[in-house]
Parts: sequence; C-alpha cells; structure tokens
Amino acid sequence: MLLLVFRYRGWRQLAEDRQTVLIVLLTICILGEASVLQVTSYTPPDNNIFFHSFAFVCVLTLLAPLLPVKLGSPRIYITLCCCVLLWWSGVWWKYTQRVAGKFLASKAAASPTGENVINKDTYMINRDTTTEIPTEKWVECGLPAFRKITMPAPTVDGIRRLMEMPVVKGGRGGDLKVLNMSELTPLAEEIPYRLERNPQLPLWFHLGVGMFNRQAEIYETRIRDHYYDLVLFEYVPTLNNFYPFRVRDSLQVHYSKVDSFMAPRRGGETQGVIEVFVKQKE
Repeated sequence: MLLLVFRYRGWRQLAEDRQTVLIVLLTICILGEASVLQVTSYTPPDNNIFFHSFAFVCVLTLLAPLLPVKLGSPRIYITLCCCVLLWWSGVWWKYTQRVAGKFLASKAAASPTGENVINKDTYMINRDTTTEIPTEKWVECGLPAFRKITMPAPTVDGIRRLMEMPVVKGGRGGDLKVLNMSELTPLAEEIPYRLERNPQLPLWFHLGVGMFNRQAEIYETRIRDHYYDLVLFEYVPTLNNFYPFRVRDSLQVHYSKVDSFMAPRRGGETQGVIEVFVKQKE
C-alpha cells in the first residue's frame, strides 16, 4: 500500500486515481478492523478469514495489468476459484463431512476378525469424557424458525421438551418474559416471546466483550426479583464467561433448574449444556 501511495507526487494526484484511493481505504479499514477484532471477537480463532478475501482481490487487481491473460476469462476464473478452495480447504472441509461422512468408513469401525487392530486412527486412547456427535449425524428439529438448521439429536430433544413445558404453552400470548442466554436465538419466534428493549442491556452476553459487569448486575437484580418466567442459560465451562458465570450463580440461588440438554456446538473442548430455569415455587 505504501508503494502505491509514494509513487504519486502529491495528495491531489493520488485523489485522481480512484482505484488506488479505494485500495488504500480498504487496506486502512481492514487493518483497523483487524486490530479491534483481536480484542472484541477473538473466538473462533479463524474469524478474521474474510480479511484474506480482500487481500486476495487486491493482489489480483494490482497484478491484472501485468498478466498476459484476462482475469475475466472462464478458464482463469475457474483456476482462481480452485486455488482459493485449495488454499482454505481446511476450513470448508468440515462442512462437507455432513455429506461425505456418510460414505467414508468410520474410524471406530471394528475389525472384521474381531481383533483390536492398532493403526494411525486407533493408536491413542481418547480419555476425553465429552461426547462429540459428528455433524453428518445432526438433524433438524422441525420448527419453522430452525428450518435447514441441523443440531445434535440431544439438542433437538431438549428443544421439544422445552416447547412442551406448561410455562411455555401457557405464555404463548406474547406476554412471557424470557431471558435467553443461549445460541438458540430463533426460539424468540417459536415460543414466542418479546425481545427486551432497553438501552442499558447488551446485544450479546459475552462478559468483557459484548457486555460488562454493570449489565450483569441488571440481570442479577431481575433474577433476584423473579422478573423472568423462563431463563435459558448456556453453560460452557471451558470458555471464560462466554455467558456470564455470575448470572448462572444467581440463577442457581433464586430459580429452579428443571431441565438441561446439549448445546448446539460441535463438541470437544468447547462443549456446553443449555440449562432451563423457572421461578422457584413459593
């Protein structure tokens, strides 16, 4: 970018080149956003992947006048697409497992002879106690708001139990007060319940990122006063306050946990559970 800027004699000459100005502005914005992203949105670790898209296009734009072929030709276009797919194959491959996994042999498949065969897939004994369900085995829950969204079967079973709860069935007039600290945000349409409108409340619940202790205190006060009829809290013990632990502590004191089920996460180290709380009976 600096080479682009310094090849001009002055800012007026630079301003006349609209293409260079656009590239410079995009570069500055990308660097600024990347700096902020490291603090506010550091999970997942590959969420800055879209920056590479701008960089890739920028490089091609600068090289286009020097190349002996036209970038717009179908052959070059297909070649570049294949290069990009190969470049980031590790990212999108996990999504193809939903289809390809049905046709690939399972790593845990037993030997035809019944022997305990040791190979590159079985030489280590997995001591991880978490249960991970492959994404190709995820299913839809059948609710319109979750159309074409697949989740682990235990999550789907939990959603169905939730929809059958008396507090949900009895509050479908729209007056039900719900605090949904989970990734099942479409439930606002299915239960339904009105989203809270308060300038003091956060849009997201990651403590220290999307909300802070002042907002957490508001929720704790409402929980202590039994303001909510129903609370969903997604507890992910390995993610530091991805949903504020202090709010969960208040729920355990002032509300009753009536159900829990697997959170819609891929499992492994960040597996979580969604806990369902209702007001304590007096």
